[in-house]
Amino acid sequence: MDTNGINLNRCYINPNPRTHSPIYAVKKTIMHFHNKGKYFGFLDLHAHAARKGVFIYGNSTDELEKQTLICLFPKILSMNSEIFEYEGSNFT
Repeated sequence: MDTNGINLNRCYINPNPRTHSPIYAVKKTIMHFHNKGKYFGFLDLHAHAARKGVFIYGNSTDELEKQTLICLFPKILSMNSEIFEYEGSNFT
């Protein structure tokens, strides 16, 4: 929640520049670099209201190569961190 009590995790698709200004600014920046072919990915790091531990909620795609890339970073994290839980991650 932001200081106005708005859950900004629900505003990514169509953020309002006045009421969702942080998400609007981030999305505008991401789209700027995406349109220039200079965008790889975005990590949204924060706590989860109902879960404990360190895990990732990732995207899902039907393309095997893209899905492998999506899962690669979390897998490498789990191999190098005792606290990261790959099995606790979700890619749906």
